[in-house]
Amino acid sequence: MSVRITNYAMNRFAEVGGILYGGGTLTDPGIQFTQFAPHAGLGTGTGTLSQSRTALFAEIPEPRPYTTGSYNANNNVYDPVNNYIEIKVVFTYEWRFTTAYNLTEFGAFAGQAGNNLLYHDFFRQNQSDPNSTPIVVSVVPGDVLRLQMEWYLRANWTSETTVNFVINGTTGNNGAGRHDGRVRVYLDFGLDAGTAVDNAIITLLPKALSRARLGKSLSGPQPTGRDQPPILDEAIESNSVLTEFLAYSNGTYRRDARFVWPTGQGITDAQVMVFDAGYGGFCFRFTNPSTFTKTANQTLEIIFRRTWTRI
Repeated sequence: MSVRITNYAMNRFAEVGGILYGGGTLTDPGIQFTQFAPHAGLGTGTGTLSQSRTALFAEIPEPRPYTTGSYNANNNVYDPVNNYIEIKVVFTYEWRFTTAYNLTEFGAFAGQAGNNLLYHDFFRQNQSDPNSTPIVVSVVPGDVLRLQMEWYLRANWTSETTVNFVINGTTGNNGAGRHDGRVRVYLDFGLDAGTAVDNAIITLLPKALSRARLGKSLSGPQPTGRDQPPILDEAIESNSVLTEFLAYSNGTYRRDARFVWPTGQGITDAQVMVFDAGYGGFCFRFTNPSTFTKTANQTLEIIFRRTWTRI
């Protein structure tokens, strides 16, 4: 299906900051995923599908219907066997024809007009099979056509993967140098599985208003199981400030966000760094060295990069 998702869609995804809410900041707002593909169009053309296309081959002169995507957290997927979590948003579009057409193609669009094609395909004998034979759908005045499209966001599951980051600073700064650790996705099932998956996915979105925390456990080592949330002593944790989303460049399919722990906040012997949106996210557990210290007169800045691809 990847050829059907256009480059325009991949770049538009850089603005997504939530599922039901837009995220972003007051000066740099995002869009919600249920508003990702609000319009659809139909056409009578043929040709070779391409990710670089921004329009149908021959769009018919009918208004592009508008819709808001439908989302139900109860349908979220948590698959510990195949190692992924997933959400689905369903868009349903409807046309009532006053003119006859022999339809061959359809697409999802970001706007009511213009070259902003997000998804493009032909009508097929089996629409779930991208290699199925294309067909012609003939409509006459009085016919009604309803088109339903499902958009999925999937995050591959990682557990206890070794990564590292390097803190730049003058010689002698606490924390300067390389820090090794183990990173894992975690879900917090304190509420329900659907909400846990929801929050973990939101943490990944390019313009998500996620948070970052440094902390240490109430007692004993941090949990290592991928389904276990980090245990932080909230009385001594240190919260960062999300200062900005860095500029996005078309075609890179990655977006960086800057988190800053300002002066005035200090924490000694932190065991974990957590990025989350409430009830699920990512945990970096320090291993070498096993703890991290930030004094109150230091500023710590972390760049959190989100990347995405077609599946």
